Amino acid sequence: MLAAMGLMATASAVLGVAPQLAIRFLVNPVLAVSGMANPIAVSWLGISTSSGGWLTSYALILAAVTAGLALALYALRAHRARTNTPAQELAAGTVFTGGEPLGGSGTLSASDFSAILKQQWHPFYQWVDVDRLYAGVWQAAVRGIQKLTRVIGVAESRAASVVTAVALLLLCCVRWLPAAVTPSARMLPAGVPGALVLCCSLAAAGLCLTALAIPKWRSLFPLMAISATLGIAGMVIDAPWLRFTLLELSTVAALILALRCVRPSAATRAYLVSVIWSAAALLSGQLLLERGDWAWARAFLVCGFFLKLAIFPMFLWLPKLARTVPALVGGMVIAVVDISAFGELYCLAQADPWILTPHGLWIAAGVSSALLASVLMLTCRDLKRLVALSSIEDFGFLILCIVCAGPLGETGALLGAAAHALGKALLFISLSSPEAAGQLDKQQGGLAACYPLSAVGFVVGMLTVLGIPPTFGFAGRWRVYEIAAQAGPALLLPLVMAEAFALIAFVRALTSVWWGAAATAPLMPHRAAATAPLMPRRVAAPAPPVPYRVATVMPFVAHSASRGV
Repeated sequence: MLAAMGLMATASAVLGVAPQLAIRFLVNPVLAVSGMANPIAVSWLGISTSSGGWLTSYALILAAVTAGLALALYALRAHRARTNTPAQELAAGTVFTGGEPLGGSGTLSASDFSAILKQQWHPFYQWVDVDRLYAGVWQAAVRGIQKLTRVIGVAESRAASVVTAVALLLLCCVRWLPAAVTPSARMLPAGVPGALVLCCSLAAAGLCLTALAIPKWRSLFPLMAISATLGIAGMVIDAPWLRFTLLELSTVAALILALRCVRPSAATRAYLVSVIWSAAALLSGQLLLERGDWAWARAFLVCGFFLKLAIFPMFLWLPKLARTVPALVGGMVIAVVDISAFGELYCLAQADPWILTPHGLWIAAGVSSALLASVLMLTCRDLKRLVALSSIEDFGFLILCIVCAGPLGETGALLGAAAHALGKALLFISLSSPEAAGQLDKQQGGLAACYPLSAVGFVVGMLTVLGIPPTFGFAGRWRVYEIAAQAGPALLLPLVMAEAFALIAFVRALTSVWWGAAATAPLMPHRAAATAPLMPRRVAAPAPPVPYRVATVMPFVAHSASRGV
């Protein structure tokens, strides 16, 4: 290696001093082989070709002048240093640097040099320090977001009454919008595309199998399976009324599951009110649609779908519910029940596209949902609430796709919804094992040290819902940006900001909770936690079997493997 380095250094020096060698033995032979009959000749005065062209270079003259000036300045400075060195410096035996005197060791460390620069340049950097400016802007933004979060928290504590009031207000506003409703001939209602049904089925299967693999959540499996089966059956069936009935029964099963898991609270009351209001609004809208009352039908349908999908301003019930119920229940609501409702909206938009008018209302609601949810994510510490806010942001993007007609919008909506189902299910599955051991409530870091596969699943799910290549979510997310770019910067800029805020929030959660330093001893997974009371206090709990760790990320394989443990 040393010989090769010496050869390269020698060749560089020789060719730099005498470039004629490189031209004669390297460049000209290559030119001759390439069929160029005009070799190049290089001298100290310039470059010439056989065709008579001549390029004069002044590099040598400039180099000579520069070297002469440098030598003259060095000689002058050395002369002044010998004649003007203070006597005390010479007596101390130190070296005078021309500015600050060196210490007794005759060396200047990097920290001392930085301290000198900081002291001398402090007045200048006080006004032009970009990092200080960025830090100030970030702190001001965080304080503003914290105030907004407190306001949202007050509204969430009274979510049932607030949701009711906002639903009535939205119903009246949509009913008497100045834009005229121009219904067109109804198209034959089509079923939900098979790709979306498949992804929703995979998400439901993963959530149910994870519930079976973790002993603490095994009691959730029956109701989860019932809710998932009803929702997927509703997506497959083409008959409008039967599909509506099955989807609402799926929502009712999810509601019973949530009420069974936790005690009655503001979160469960808000979910109960939202389920009742959305079912009543969608049922009224369907009946009025058949009767031909277009204005009221549109108003009830808009109100029902806004409640069902937690679209702004009807989103208050979802973050509090996701924080209260177990992660698998939240995943069932968001990745299966809500996606099946989105499939219903997709089918209705294909049959009656005039329901999505005026487009400005839906676009404003989608952009507001994406931007507001991403802003609230910046100060969110609870992982389950963070994922729920991310779902509100995702549905804002999906609404924009479904409103924008055309193949690009339809494909973006379907691919985005499919990625949402898989990504959100994976995120909640990744949180199920730490939650079973009671580690999510402690708000400490270092979860990846004891749950490595869960950490990997969280990263993959995060990249999927953010639409970062090469994950599946990128296929739908770039179509949203393409539609927004065609609409103009007024629509594109808020979406880019929402994506950036969501990315920052997920990275902060990843580094502080999963990769951060553990505050206590290594965490005890759910398997060991379940058997710890049966063991002596001074005996360490055994490590969990491999299948139970795999279940946090790959429930399909882990369930079959765990049967033999």
